Amino acid sequence: MIALTPAGVRAKWGWISSGLSRVIDRAGSDFVPEDVYHEVMSGRSTVMVQHNEAGDEVGFVVVNRVQYPHKAVLFVWAMYGEFEEQEELTLAQLDELARSIGASEVECRSRRKGWARKGFEACEIIYRRKV
Repeated sequence: MIALTPAGVRAKWGWISSGLSRVIDRAGSDFVPEDVYHEVMSGRSTVMVQHNEAGDEVGFVVVNRVQYPHKAVLFVWAMYGEFEEQEELTLAQLDELARSIGASEVECRSRRKGWARKGFEACEIIYRRKV
């Protein structure tokens, strides 16, 4: 995976925004693509682009480092694209990225249960009540 610079995100924003909209619709997420744009442009998140063996862009991952009191994690905010063919490589690259930023785990939040098939363990349930 290759990290995009803010200028790279700006240049590819149509593709990224469209992909994020599909992720949001499918997962029922409560953010909008512009939230990601703001976080990337503010330097708090990074868009990593995945390529296939032919060099074509096949997807992207939005990540950031989260520091908890007792550990740091690589947080996967969104993942979009055709990763099935390269799933093991993508997960290995996320692990390596996590290690490179001093994170001990890769973390994501999702209503979708498919993450468990990718080696992720459900470790908590988040309850919310509107007030």
